[in-house]
Amino acid sequence: MKNDISKDFVIEMVKKVDESDKKFLLQLYTIVKRHLDKKGRR
Repeated sequence: MKNDISKDFVIEMVKKVDESDKKFLLQLYTIVKRHLDKKGRR
């Protein structure tokens, strides 16, 4: 499955969010990253 979302698109979306949304996205990123790290080690 190919990922259709480009890095540039994500960067542009992050620039548009306000400070409270940035905190939420950072927390979400951390959760997803930890999950993928654990999944990759199995």
